[in-house]
Amino acid sequence: FAVLKAPDIPSALFEMGYLSNAQDAKLLQSPAHRKKVAEAVMRAIDIYFDTHKF
Repeated sequence: FAVLKAPDIPSALFEMGYLSNAQDAKLLQSPAHRKKVAEAVMRAIDIYFDTHKF
C-alpha cells in the first residue's frame, strides 16, 4: 500500500473490516462495535509504547 511506503516516517495501517464483506459492513455500522475496536487499538498502542522505551 502506498500509505506505508514513506521511508522517512514510521507508519501503521489498521484495517478494521471491509465494506465489501456483508458481516464486516454490518459490524462497522454499530457504534458499540466501533468503540470496542477503537479501545482495542488504543490498548495496543499503549502496550507498544510501554514496552518500547524511547
